[in-house]
Amino acid sequence: RIDEVDRRKAFVSAELCDAHGVVLADANGLMVQLLPGQP
Repeated sequence: RIDEVDRRKAFVSAELCDAHGVVLADANGLMVQLLPGQP
C-alpha cells in the first residue's frame, strides 16, 4: 500500500499473511521518482 506521497517520494508498506490472516512478514520501502532526463 502507499502510505504517503511527498513530491517525488512515495512511502510504501506491505504485509504477507497466511490463509488464516497471520502476518508472516512485513516490509517498508521508499520509492523515489527520477527527475526528467535522469537515466
